[in-house]
Amino acid sequence: MEEISKADQDKIFSDLTNDFKKTRWLQMRGGYFNDGVPIKWAIDRENDTYLFYAPQVSMSEENKYYFFFKKVMYVLHIKTRDPQTIYFAEHVNMKPAKLEELKSAIKAAFAEYGVYAGGRSHYPPNKFGDVIVP
Repeated sequence: MEEISKADQDKIFSDLTNDFKKTRWLQMRGGYFNDGVPIKWAIDRENDTYLFYAPQVSMSEENKYYFFFKKVMYVLHIKTRDPQTIYFAEHVNMKPAKLEELKSAIKAAFAEYGVYAGGRSHYPPNKFGDVIVP
């Protein structure tokens, strides 16, 4: 795990160039992206994949994460009452084999990141729930 630097922030926003909704969501909740307390991310630079905790606007019963994989940014949720289950925030439309590859990459990222960016966890999220439709 590494702290997200200014150059890393620029990369994240560059990766979101074609996704106005996610860009605005992150900018509005930017906090630490605007010279706030630095956060960490789990990043695999070789495969251009990363995961980080998304800033919260208010108290919520779920934690939100951004996961970048194969040129697509996914928003994920983990409910605080069930920290073992990962939910997609949007419908994911792909063939089953590709979906399993995506899920495997997400599990690997959470195994490194933990639930609260605390690093490797003995109990990382390891199952997927139904798709959450915003």
